[in-house]
Amino acid sequence: MGVRSDLGRARRGCGLSRADVGRACGMSRSMVERIESGTRGTTLREYAAVAAAVAMDVRLRAYPAAGDPIRDAGQQRLLERLRLRLHRDLGWRTEAPLVGDLEQRAWDAVIRGEGWQLAVEAETVIEDVQALERRLALKRRTVGSHTPC
Repeated sequence: MGVRSDLGRARRGCGLSRADVGRACGMSRSMVERIESGTRGTTLREYAAVAAAVAMDVRLRAYPAAGDPIRDAGQQRLLERLRLRLHRDLGWRTEAPLVGDLEQRAWDAVIRGEGWQLAVEAETVIEDVQALERRLALKRRTVGSHTPC
């Protein structure tokens, strides 16, 4: 369910009319109705005001979306500095997918030489070392004894 339906359900659960909530928020009854029904653009401040009137908090959270993310500029610079240090005969590929990985994960880069290749993960900001280690271990398990890409 969405924020709008949560607010409407909470309002009804409190036994309040839209006019009651509107008075508490400094809004009209029709504005509260439009917020609950989604027939108008609503600001976070308006959601928070209605939520406060029905004893709720509104919290904003971001979740990963489908598709490829825009790469972090710092990470791109780090990978480019590494690439510039490599011998010109070595191959270089960024966003190299893990073979057979249904989740479509990828190494940040793969360096290739004759008869070998090396997967590269570039981290510019490490906030949770354990989470990073788990993510890398999962990639290594997915790859197993196969080559990294």
